[in-house]
Amino acid sequence: MFGVTHVLRRLPSFAPQLNLKRPIHTVKAPGKIASVVDTTFRDGIQKLPFVIPSQRKIEVIKLLLEAGFSAVEIGSFVKGLPNVDNPEELYHALENPSATLDILVPNEKGYNRAEKCHSPMRPMRISLFTAASDTFAKKNSGLSFNRSMEQFASIIPRAKVKGMKVRAFLSCAFGCPFEGDRPLGQSPLLTRRLLDLGCDEVVPSDTIGVGTAARVHDYAKELLRISFNDTDVFEKIALHLHGDDLERVGAGLRWGIVRYDASLGKVGGCPATTRAKHNINTIDLLSYLHSKGYNTRIDMEKVRLAQECFLTILKDLSPQTKL
Repeated sequence: MFGVTHVLRRLPSFAPQLNLKRPIHTVKAPGKIASVVDTTFRDGIQKLPFVIPSQRKIEVIKLLLEAGFSAVEIGSFVKGLPNVDNPEELYHALENPSATLDILVPNEKGYNRAEKCHSPMRPMRISLFTAASDTFAKKNSGLSFNRSMEQFASIIPRAKVKGMKVRAFLSCAFGCPFEGDRPLGQSPLLTRRLLDLGCDEVVPSDTIGVGTAARVHDYAKELLRISFNDTDVFEKIALHLHGDDLERVGAGLRWGIVRYDASLGKVGGCPATTRAKHNINTIDLLSYLHSKGYNTRIDMEKVRLAQECFLTILKDLSPQTKL
């Protein structure tokens, strides 16, 4: 019901890499370090019909921090989503966190809350969001891509002065429930615009899970072209994928994209569309990266403990949830 079914099933057998033509421009081989952002407590739980108490969230987040994640999403400065609209409480409760704490910022009001909340003692990264589809962007935030960019141009320099990093989600980068495949053609250019505006990281997102390894390949190839063949651009890209297809991760790795989002128990999905699929399971993603020879610096046993704890919370609060 909430994307937590069949969590304990065996990992899927991974298909071999696509027999795609070699890129026109050679991309340098990626390093063997990959990083994962756990998005459970923002993107993961935002659609749940019940609210998880802050103390129980903190219990799981601390396990994730102990596991070694480089960043963990802890909420959103967005009104109307009560399950994620308490990031201040979580942020101040997590003393001396070992990872960056990511918080979604929708607009100027949200940024003002972030600035007021921010402490130099706790690393905070704000996450802006827009979409490659103007139809989706307007339904999700009320603003077109260009109008969002106007807000971002005001927010980003102020955040940098305060010592906050900035990432930006680009929803529907590989397909849209309203505009079909059209956004795919413009996603690389919009990514480039967000980077040029000063975002430290851009997150092209497969919001409804229609992306494929071939689409990731096409996106990366065009992004490289408009970045004047500078392969360093892929160091500023993270993929946020919905659904179970891990071949898309393999395609990203081929281009040197080594940053990915995931959530415990596959929970999550965008509330702006009923077609949104669940997030990639954090454990599935980590297992896949490890199978490809990448070191994530994350303790898998502690992640399993965190997932078990989280699923217990869901079961306690929603007895109807089938695990």
